[in-house]
Amino acid sequence: MKSWGLMNKKRFTFFNKGFLINQLMQLYSLILVVVLMIIMVGLSLFMFVTNFKDAEKTIDNVTTEIATSLKSKDSDMVSSILAEVAASPSHYENMYNFLTMSQQDYFEYMINLWHETGVSTYFPDIIKTVFINYQDVESIDIVFDSLDYYLHADTSSVMGKKIDGPYKKPKDALTSVRPLTNPSTSEVKGAIYVTFTKESLTSFFNEDNQSKDQVGNFIFNSRGELMFENHEEISDKSLNKIKENMLESGWVSPEDLDNRYFVRNKQVRDKSLVTILDKREVRWLSILQILPIFLIGFSVIILLLVFLNKVFEKYSNQMSRIVHVTNQVSQGNLEAQVDTIGMELELGDLASAINQMVINLNQYIEDIYALEIKQRDAHMRALQSQINPHFLYNTLEYIRMYAISQKQDELADVVYAFSALLRNNMTQEKTTTLKDELDFCEKYVYLYQMRYPDSIAYNFTMDNGLEDFVVPKFIIQPLVENYFVHGIDYERQDNAISVKAMKQDGLIEIRVIDNGLGMEKERLEEVNLELSQKGFSIQNSIGIINVYERIKGYFGEDSKMWVESVIEKGVTIVIQIKE
Repeated sequence: MKSWGLMNKKRFTFFNKGFLINQLMQLYSLILVVVLMIIMVGLSLFMFVTNFKDAEKTIDNVTTEIATSLKSKDSDMVSSILAEVAASPSHYENMYNFLTMSQQDYFEYMINLWHETGVSTYFPDIIKTVFINYQDVESIDIVFDSLDYYLHADTSSVMGKKIDGPYKKPKDALTSVRPLTNPSTSEVKGAIYVTFTKESLTSFFNEDNQSKDQVGNFIFNSRGELMFENHEEISDKSLNKIKENMLESGWVSPEDLDNRYFVRNKQVRDKSLVTILDKREVRWLSILQILPIFLIGFSVIILLLVFLNKVFEKYSNQMSRIVHVTNQVSQGNLEAQVDTIGMELELGDLASAINQMVINLNQYIEDIYALEIKQRDAHMRALQSQINPHFLYNTLEYIRMYAISQKQDELADVVYAFSALLRNNMTQEKTTTLKDELDFCEKYVYLYQMRYPDSIAYNFTMDNGLEDFVVPKFIIQPLVENYFVHGIDYERQDNAISVKAMKQDGLIEIRVIDNGLGMEKERLEEVNLELSQKGFSIQNSIGIINVYERIKGYFGEDSKMWVESVIEKGVTIVIQIKE
């Protein structure tokens, strides 16, 4: 089971090896190869079928042409030759005398004939003229039944020569025979045999159609005997089968030759023409024609595959570099970068994006790590802030109780006021009531008064019904503090500050009034101008800015705040809020 699982794992890895672009290239290459193979096979089948059809047309044409040629020679040409040598009694007598007389007697006969008729034709000249006029004739044999010899003339001895013995018809030759009839008595005295050259039957063959040269032809007489054959190669078995069938039935079918040949039969007067064409020759011709197609096709396939491999090899290598870097990043190596040298188009963009992503990822991790450290520090400070105030409150309470025990009531009140201020600062609430805000400010001023008991006076008033009005925390204290920082003159004995909260025409108005140093006119205009605009850029007035921003943020844009002042007469800060 373990080895089987390992084998499956290897097979899975094999089939998933590479990139999608490689798989697509393999798929498209396979499709291309299949398409080209289909085209080549289709062309091959088409050429096979075409060649077989052409072969059938060829054998039909050859059969028709040979039959026409045979008919022409057997009928027209032989009759013409016979007419030239023995058409009239004088021609017949001239021919007969040439065969039966001695040479001297024949010359005397020719001289006498010339004296009698004024015409004298030397018979060998007639034979010579026949060979000149009919170049398809290979030989002429004139045989008389009453003679024990015959006249033979051929292309090598056109004058003719007498041969002793009976005439023997040449084998494997196309010979036509006509009876020799005495024109005067119409008696048959012998026969004339005209033998034609083999080339005469195939003179119409041409080099443009080699299949014609491969057509074998056989001519049989009326008795089924082979008169003439012309073929390149044929097995003895097939040749014997043709001869047997012609003797028995006078017909040859393709099945008789095991369907190895195209076969045609044609009857020409008293002769039978059989033509055959070997199918193996047609197949071999088709193979020779198909072979270049496959060679070219496979060459094209190989060139295309090599070209595609070269084209996509660079793409795959660049993609491999990208995948390698992404794998390194996934394993925690955040310093890995893709080498973008040589990368173009989308791969270059992708590699650059990955590099930037890794850089950003490093930065994000550093930022998150720093933030986490800050959060831990803040958490520690929060824990400390929970511990330190508790310890401080207990300590202040201990001091206050000790002051009371020592009859130091004023000190106890100061410690209590400070403790209350500290406790109010430490709370997390964002809002408070107007009463609590004024109480807080009163304790703040009280501490300053305890420090300068003979220099500071204060007064805090509020209309009835405003005690529970909710306001943002610390909207009055910074304004009071601003007086003690910028406006108080500790050398004077009549420093005073008052805070008044009142209802007026549907508005709640809070006034912080002091009798301090005041503002110069230019400074006052600058402050009020900035408070009336949305942007705040007042220098040395952060407390006023903070208060106004928080008021507008809590109560809306309808809230207003402005400053009134007379130099050396003090400052009045007015806040108006819709009720």
